[in-house]
Amino acid sequence: MAYELITFEFQTELHARWAIFFSDMGIPWTYEPAEFTTARGETFTPTFWLPRECFWFHAQETGAEDPSWWEDFAAAVEGPCHPAYPEDDIAPDDEVALDEEWQGRAFMATGPIPEWICVGDSLAEGPWRNHQTCGMETSGDALYQWTLCPQCGLFGAEYGGYADRLPCACPGRQGNLEGASARQLLQAYREARLEGLTTYGGRVSLTVLSPQAGAAEANRLCVRSCRSIGDQLREVGAGACTEEHADVLCEACPGFVCSLCSRRPAASAGIPCWVCQAVPVLNQSRARRLLNDLAAELGRKLKQPLRVIHPVINDAMGIRYRDQVTLELLIRGLAHTEEWLSDPSSFPVPLSQSRLSEDEIGAKDMTGLKREIASRVGPLARAVGERIIGVQIRINHAMGVRSRSEADEEQLRAGLRQVIAWQSNPEEFKHQRA
Repeated sequence: MAYELITFEFQTELHARWAIFFSDMGIPWTYEPAEFTTARGETFTPTFWLPRECFWFHAQETGAEDPSWWEDFAAAVEGPCHPAYPEDDIAPDDEVALDEEWQGRAFMATGPIPEWICVGDSLAEGPWRNHQTCGMETSGDALYQWTLCPQCGLFGAEYGGYADRLPCACPGRQGNLEGASARQLLQAYREARLEGLTTYGGRVSLTVLSPQAGAAEANRLCVRSCRSIGDQLREVGAGACTEEHADVLCEACPGFVCSLCSRRPAASAGIPCWVCQAVPVLNQSRARRLLNDLAAELGRKLKQPLRVIHPVINDAMGIRYRDQVTLELLIRGLAHTEEWLSDPSSFPVPLSQSRLSEDEIGAKDMTGLKREIASRVGPLARAVGERIIGVQIRINHAMGVRSRSEADEEQLRAGLRQVIAWQSNPEEFKHQRA
């Protein structure tokens, strides 16, 4: 999958940090995608729309009063049968008009990103203790918190964060979050509080990885007034438009509009927008976890330990230690690792697996020598077409011992030199065996 950098701008740091939270959870999000108007003429823009979940989420700073439009909007989001409406299902006069695509559920949180403090093994304090209502508000209700199904992983928001209230109805769930689900949310809250942000000109920027080629350029070009050239021509009575791609070329900027709704930017011609086809982005923490997962999968496929896999990935990214990685380098690391997964034969033998200087060999103690030999046995066995046990016996024979535990430092160094020589010239191993 091809990843590229994409930068979003936010009104406040709080909004940017909630975007990090959703990204770290793998939840597709859109920031301020639409402006609405109440019957009183008040216009407003809710903070986030989560298209996969059909959730609106409005985030505001500590001490802020509930906006005047909130109750009307939250009721309208849940449709004409919302409990706030009269029994005859007639909406109040100040109803907010919403298209069906924006309906679902609405939540509002006042306060900073939750901070989950554990007391011993207890999570009773919960992450929302510093919020005005100890959770999010809905229309006419409160105390809602983000939660996960511990079995199927469904993301949602329920009263008190009770996972057993989620609509997936997986069996065996009881009460609030615990175990891996709680740790996953805790990690996302932590990343949202700690990840670095850039502030410029009063706006807060967040750079993430998008798995959709062309998304970054589309986001940069968009002037937030999307309309296709075809729609424009039809509006002025030009009749049917025969120009190629007229219905996906944007009239307002040199980009594309969604092939489905024609109202939002798209990465390329014929591609749906980020609302019609939800695509999660990767913050740095989630991208690193994805790289680790791919490395583990590659290790299983190659039957190699991670101590062999990770140095090769780091070398492909041009770094020595993973804490030096940037989002740009993660794109490179992900691309190389996915390539090696699709074609394991293309995985390069690490430089440390092919040669070491005499100084490097001489600097290793007995533990280091044993580990170095052990990390080379698998690649050598594959190179010479021999079973690992056979290679182990040949190495011990080269050192003049029956068991690796009998070897002293000099014998281990001699064995390491022989292994390096065989790796450089596998035919020598086969010739000596014959």
